[in-house]
Amino acid sequence: MINRRLKAFSIPAIILAALLFGTPFAMAREDPGELAEAKLFDRAVGAIGKSYLDSSRVVPRRMLDSALLRIQQTIPEILVRDGGGGNMIAEVGLATKRIKDSPMSSLSDLKRTVRELFGFIATNYSGDTKPEEIEYAAIDGMLEALDPHSNFMPPKVYKEFQVGTRGKFGGLGIVISIKDGQLTVIAPIEGTPASAAGVRAGDRILQIDDESTINMSLTDAVNKLRGEVGTKVSIVVERPGKPSRRLRFTRAIISIDSVKHKLIEENGRRIGYIKVKSFQQNTDEDVGAALKSFRE
Repeated sequence: MINRRLKAFSIPAIILAALLFGTPFAMAREDPGELAEAKLFDRAVGAIGKSYLDSSRVVPRRMLDSALLRIQQTIPEILVRDGGGGNMIAEVGLATKRIKDSPMSSLSDLKRTVRELFGFIATNYSGDTKPEEIEYAAIDGMLEALDPHSNFMPPKVYKEFQVGTRGKFGGLGIVISIKDGQLTVIAPIEGTPASAAGVRAGDRILQIDDESTINMSLTDAVNKLRGEVGTKVSIVVERPGKPSRRLRFTRAIISIDSVKHKLIEENGRRIGYIKVKSFQQNTDEDVGAALKSFRE
C-alpha cells in the first residue's frame, strides 16, 4: 500500500474517450506496447490542461497520488511508497527505484514523474496485466481526483456507451446493474421481451445461458444479453421469496425513447411539457418533433 495521504475513491469507472465536464476527447493509442512513452497519459493530461473548466481543481499532487493508488489497486505487484526528500520509491517484484516527485507544481511535473514510473514498470513487470491497462488505470485514477463527473472509458466500455447513445440495439429490454455484488434488474423496458416475460425490478440474474454471473462484470453481462435480432438467449432469475426460474428469449430490436412529451391543460392554458430521458444521437431531432407536435 502507498504510504502517502491518499483517499480511496469508490466512483465506478465508466479509452477512447476521457469525459471532462461532459466533453469527449478521442484517445486512439498508436502502439499499446509502448508504456514507457506514456503517450495516452500525456494526451489525457494535455486535454485537462487545455479544456478543463475549473483550474482550481487541477492539483498535480492530488492527481498523481490518485493515479498511483489506482495503479496499485489494479496491479498488486506494484507498490509505491514515500521515500522522503521529495522522492517516492517504486517496487515491482524485487526491483526498486527511487523516483523524484518534487516539486509537483505543474502538469509537466506530473507527466515527467508518471513517464519515469511507467518506464520502470515496463522494464520490470512481467505479470498478466497488459501495458495499456496499466496506463488506463493511471488515467482513470487521475480523473477521479478532479471531480465526480470526469470519467474514463476503456475501449469496451466506450463501445457500450456508443451503443447506448444510438438508442436502438438487439436485446431483451432490461436495465441492469450490480447491487450488493449481484447482477440485478433495475427496470424492464415496456413493450420488450423482458417486459412480456414478467421480469421485474429487483430480480437477480443468476445465469446467462449456462454461465454463472458471479464475479461477472456489468460490461460482460450487457454484451452477453445483447446480440443479433432473432438469436436466442436464456437467463436464470431469482426473486426474493420465490424459487429461481429459467426464462428463454428471442432477442428483439430494443428502442429507447430519448424524449417524453405531452400537453398539459390547466385553467384554460395549454402547456407543452418535454422531458429528456437520456441523451442520444437523435435527442435534438426528438425535441424538434415534440415541439412540432405542440404547434400542430
